[in-house]
Amino acid sequence: MAIARALDGWTRPDNVLVLDEPTTALHGDEVQVLFEAIRRIASAGAGVVFISHRLDEVLALADRVVVLRDGLVVADEPTAGLDHDQLVALIVGGAVAELTVLAQDSAAEAVLSVTGLCGPELKDVSLSLQAGEIVGVGGILGSGREQLAATLFGAQQRSAGRVEVAGAELVPGDTVAAIDAGMAFLPADRRRGGAVMELNVRENLTLPLLAPLRRRFGRLDNKAERADTRYWMHTVGLNPPNSEQPLKLFSGGNQQQVVLAKWLRVRPRVLVLDGSHPRGRCGGKSSHLRADHGRSTQRRRGVAVLLRHQRTSPAV
Repeated sequence: MAIARALDGWTRPDNVLVLDEPTTALHGDEVQVLFEAIRRIASAGAGVVFISHRLDEVLALADRVVVLRDGLVVADEPTAGLDHDQLVALIVGGAVAELTVLAQDSAAEAVLSVTGLCGPELKDVSLSLQAGEIVGVGGILGSGREQLAATLFGAQQRSAGRVEVAGAELVPGDTVAAIDAGMAFLPADRRRGGAVMELNVRENLTLPLLAPLRRRFGRLDNKAERADTRYWMHTVGLNPPNSEQPLKLFSGGNQQQVVLAKWLRVRPRVLVLDGSHPRGRCGGKSSHLRADHGRSTQRRRGVAVLLRHQRTSPAV
């Protein structure tokens, strides 16, 4: 509806249309319909600013690409002379190494077991994850994929089924019990369910696990908290690395890095990523560098990772 309103009433050729991540909720044919409409508007003489982290779409649609990094314009190039890898290099400031895929141990224990899970959009879902395994969840819009992660974690109620972490059954709808059992959950909407935007980075990072930072009589060890925060800001590459800045003042990509770091910090048994890259720093191989670092690190530690994304390629 928002796109339809934006495209309505284009009677003057000198208008400028600004589209900010317009394809986030679109799929396949829907994206092509949108692109055809954008091309018609552009061919009539209007200007179009297309903002997206999906680099293949940028290259397919745009005549020229402007690259921002840390709030500065670092490149302004015609797309005719760029391929995907060259655009990635412009965005991250250098070539990106290929990620190493680790072999899965077939004898590893199952740390997440789901049997007959049912909910408003879910019907008899069963799956299992072994320690160190990364499992991708896919499906079209409305298939139930959007509800799976939150239902596993207890953020949405399930009507039937059993969810176990390391053999311990989780109480339906009890997120505290899920965390205590070793499940971490990165929701698709970080602002509403993933962080406290009014708090600063340090407070968000340490909030899920304060016990190791407490002295005698429950007092918080501020020095230890600051040191812990510096370590995790460096680990996920937060920029700027300002632990006292409110999270709401960071870019969307940096906010997501903080949400990722706060859960990696608790060293979970199961890490559930629910569409956690839609506003990342860039598309393709490099859009998920920090999250890939987290996933691969957790895999080496024997953590099971369940990844749900609205596009197939990040899950693959």
